[in-house]
Amino acid sequence: MVGCFPIPRSSYSPLMKSPQSPDTVDTKFLVMTRQNRSDLILIKYGDRHVSMANSNFKPELPTKIIIHGFKGSGHDKVAKLLGNALLDLEDANVIFVDWEKGAAGPGYALAAANTQLIGRQLAILITDMVALNGDPARIHMIGFSLGAHVAGFAGKALKLLDIRVGRITGNDVGLKYT
Repeated sequence: MVGCFPIPRSSYSPLMKSPQSPDTVDTKFLVMTRQNRSDLILIKYGDRHVSMANSNFKPELPTKIIIHGFKGSGHDKVAKLLGNALLDLEDANVIFVDWEKGAAGPGYALAAANTQLIGRQLAILITDMVALNGDPARIHMIGFSLGAHVAGFAGKALKLLDIRVGRITGNDVGLKYT
């Protein structure tokens, strides 16, 4: 579903790695809206008719996607504070990309390689949003640390489908405060 990734040549660089399998990384997408600030709703990519339709996701609203970085989690206290602050400013969908298992490593190089996989998974989720009449111009991806790389890979995958999101914001400051 997310495609294939090249196998790096070990002679090229010992730091180059392939991403782990989707089952190992276990990416989760969690929706927060003004109706469910404390009880996040799990949605799955590639399952828009069931997963997204049965959540509080409203395609007519702007969507903010928050992506944590290395050793982070979609349940971090700061991520939730940011989500609530965004909802205080406007009625929107806030989606947390929780790739905690893939961001844990065991080392930075493996977590960095996993950003390719998470980016493709996120791109599939965004195509689901667009298929539900969501406006890609109203989607804002906010990536922290390696999460900025996830956003970039998602944008690259979406570009191949001629979908352009409204904004990608990358921040090299980690989002990990519990």
